[in-house]
Amino acid sequence: MPIKATEGLAPEWYTPPGQGDGTPTRFKIRPLDGAEFGEIADYVSIDAGVPMIKAAGRDRCLKMALQDWENLEGVGGPVPFTPHNQRLIPHEVRVAIVNRVLVISTLGEELEKN
Repeated sequence: MPIKATEGLAPEWYTPPGQGDGTPTRFKIRPLDGAEFGEIADYVSIDAGVPMIKAAGRDRCLKMALQDWENLEGVGGPVPFTPHNQRLIPHEVRVAIVNRVLVISTLGEELEKN
């Protein structure tokens, strides 16, 4: 079977778990292409058999893959999507978003369904 190029990867809306009832916050993310994934891999290490991505890698991944969000609330109301405002996403949510980006960047739809 020939190697398939990583092109035409479609973005998706990701809703982090544990938000309860109401209108959830969700994030529009896209898979990383081969070069981007390789760049992020430089920030990944294995700790006791568990892949760990360093903070700099998470930041870089979000800058590349995060395209928009809905219903992210701040003290004064909705937080507009801007690259600068990405820093306002809570740490545990940032980790969940990056994990999802890595999953959709490495698995095809057929594998992900299994």
